[in-house]
Amino acid sequence: MTKASAILMLFFCSAILSSAFMVDTPETRAAVETQNAEWRSDILRNYDLPALHEFLSSIIEKRPIVDNIDLRKAPIAPKWRLIENSLTCGGWTFNSASPVSSEFEMVWTIDDVPDPKNGGGVWKLMTLHCRRDGKAKFFLIDKKYSVEEYITLVP
Repeated sequence: MTKASAILMLFFCSAILSSAFMVDTPETRAAVETQNAEWRSDILRNYDLPALHEFLSSIIEKRPIVDNIDLRKAPIAPKWRLIENSLTCGGWTFNSASPVSSEFEMVWTIDDVPDPKNGGGVWKLMTLHCRRDGKAKFFLIDKKYSVEEYITLVP
């Protein structure tokens, strides 16, 4: 299991487990909204989203084929969208351990193949591991295609 898939799995498991034990009250909804607002604020303070968009586009333009995967097939929206505590740009998702971290990933889920027998499935992913040096200066560290299994936890 790669570091990216471990972080992704930990995120999803944490979200599922925390939602299973969280009582939905006005206070908990307010706390979640406060956390989401802080995350959005940190992202906007630490990342220039138009520059991040240009960086993603330039990676695909410079090297459109990685591990026999055509990155041009991944939809790219006109700009990055902040929704709750996530950042997306078409088919790409921004991942980072922290919105103030200098390392981050942009992930395209090429395919999601569900397996109804075990309640999970397989994700086919292209991950661009990157680093930022300031708000608008980004560097590509590595590109990687991976196939990750997942399970769906049902309470």
